[in-house]
Amino acid sequence: MEVFGCVNSITNHSCGMSDMVKLHLVESYCYPVLSYALECFNIRSTHMQQLSACWNSVYRKIFHYKPWTFVRELIYYLDRINFEQLFFQKKLCFLHSLLSCNNDVVASVMQIFMQTDEFIKVYNFASVQPCDNKTTIRHCIKEKYADSIYRID
Repeated sequence: MEVFGCVNSITNHSCGMSDMVKLHLVESYCYPVLSYALECFNIRSTHMQQLSACWNSVYRKIFHYKPWTFVRELIYYLDRINFEQLFFQKKLCFLHSLLSCNNDVVASVMQIFMQTDEFIKVYNFASVQPCDNKTTIRHCIKEKYADSIYRID
């Protein structure tokens, strides 16, 4: 997979750098490769799990965690969110841009799309409304992730 090549290149060429610098490089160069145009698709849960596992393995590699170790808390304490929340945040921000677009064709398509289960599911995931701005969307997504960390199942 292209993402692992990108991650390996960064980790191999960044010996002696702090883990946070490595993480920043990976987020800047590898995450866009992994998530390119995903907001345009309705991702199935099995694919989401595979993408999440891939992204979690990046954290394990950078911070020297064992493959079986959970990284949810690490991601949270680094003030990040996991891949699923990143996906929904990206998708919601994309939809927000489409909803505020002045193009008549896009507006017509969005009026139809707003009636679909996919649209409703995405907004219900983050407990936001279509009229909410991107800052509110990001805040709600981050809060949802924080709640998932502290929730005892």
